Amino acid sequence: MINSIRQKVFALSILFSFFLFSQDQSKVKNVNILQSKKLEKIKINNNVFQKFSGEVLIEFKDFLIRCDTLIMDEEMEIISGYKEVEIFNDSIFCESDSVSIFQNKDIINFYKNSTVKKNETSIHSNFIKYDFNSEIMEYLNFGKVFHSNQKITSKKFVYDIASDKSLFVNKVNFDSDEYVLTTDTLEIHNDILFFSGYSVINNDDFTLETTNGEITDAKNFSINAPLKLVNDSTIVYSDKMIKIDSLNLFEENIKIKKNNKYIFGEKLIQKDNTSIVTNNSFFMFDNNTDSVFIYGDSIIIKEDPSTVNILNNILIDGEETNGSCDSIFISSEFTKFEMLGNPIIWFEKNQITGKKIDLFNKDDKVDSIFIQKEPFIISKIDSTDYYNQIKGNVLRGKFKDGKVNSLEFSGNCQMKFIDVGDDVIGINDVKSGIINIIYNNNELSEVNCSYEIDSKYSEYKINDIEINNRNALNLEGFKVNNTIFFEESEP
Repeated sequence: MINSIRQKVFALSILFSFFLFSQDQSKVKNVNILQSKKLEKIKINNNVFQKFSGEVLIEFKDFLIRCDTLIMDEEMEIISGYKEVEIFNDSIFCESDSVSIFQNKDIINFYKNSTVKKNETSIHSNFIKYDFNSEIMEYLNFGKVFHSNQKITSKKFVYDIASDKSLFVNKVNFDSDEYVLTTDTLEIHNDILFFSGYSVINNDDFTLETTNGEITDAKNFSINAPLKLVNDSTIVYSDKMIKIDSLNLFEENIKIKKNNKYIFGEKLIQKDNTSIVTNNSFFMFDNNTDSVFIYGDSIIIKEDPSTVNILNNILIDGEETNGSCDSIFISSEFTKFEMLGNPIIWFEKNQITGKKIDLFNKDDKVDSIFIQKEPFIISKIDSTDYYNQIKGNVLRGKFKDGKVNSLEFSGNCQMKFIDVGDDVIGINDVKSGIINIIYNNNELSEVNCSYEIDSKYSEYKINDIEINNRNALNLEGFKVNNTIFFEESEP
């Protein structure tokens, strides 16, 4: 197209050469007047200028410039075009209300309603500066850039044409079909986005806040600074993140928040609907009166339905209740906790064990307990090494304000209550169909037995029972699993 235009206006350029300023041809710099309807000399501040009017077309370096009016100084150092200005060559097309070319600085300035197009990219601003020597293009007071399906706005923009690098600074907004990014500074090179400063990424699935990272596309990016990721009612905090398609990797200071439930760790892997937290991992829920921590080697979170598995070396640490087991399965929106593998619950001076322990939550507090097989409770007697004990086939219990309120043993129940004197121990052995225990502030208040009751009371001298009848002190299956909880409960 450029060559075709040059051929058509070649004859006109010969005519206009007679009307140029009288000057040494060596001073004419890169400018050929190809077309104009009118030529005149004018003075501005005692300086003489050459003015071309009406369908002006000039050649400048490898550019063609088309406009309604063109003004040049005597040395052709400054060339200004006005009204419907177009500047173009084989790779760039520019439109503007007016332009100024500063030959001695190798700069073209575009003023008001300016657009520069190159390949799939178009730049829009009321002021665009183009350094044609270094091939740097920029706007300094807000503008926008369109590229393929992307729209980018910012206060400042610098584009290095040779290296194809773009830099956006101050109030940057990157908008594409896949996501929206707002940030302080954005550099784009080889279609990769490098951003820094307070930044927010939004798409249909999540909102992410951070201060540093790089994006290849919506499914592939990395975050190199502390971040906050919000997905529906779940919030993830971390120091680092890498996303590769459907795989998300988080590292350092992991915190997952859902309502008033928290999961902590140092490493988080997410794939599809499953999240795995490891390295110093623990689960916490807060009910305003008691914060309960559940520690484990790893925590597996699944969605739809929502479940949490805490695996290996489980320790439950609460203000009122403690416990341990091999694993905990949490289901039904955190309302049911299944303790599996040697489960134990401690409260005050009491220890509860069973084949499996089910805890039920209501309003984020332990509401009830159920043990379907081998329930066993022991209660330490003051500062002695003796324990009251009850066991049965099934245990059901209720809690109030996070504390045990009542326990009911049913089926083949056995109870051993011990009365410790100065040198004599009294043992009350009871068998019953049902044993109900009432507690007040986690302290035993009342015991009631019913159905097929059989009771026997025995006394032993302390020295004799310690030497010859130690087994009489304990029911079959008795075991103290961790004395530290009993010691901590001493006044």
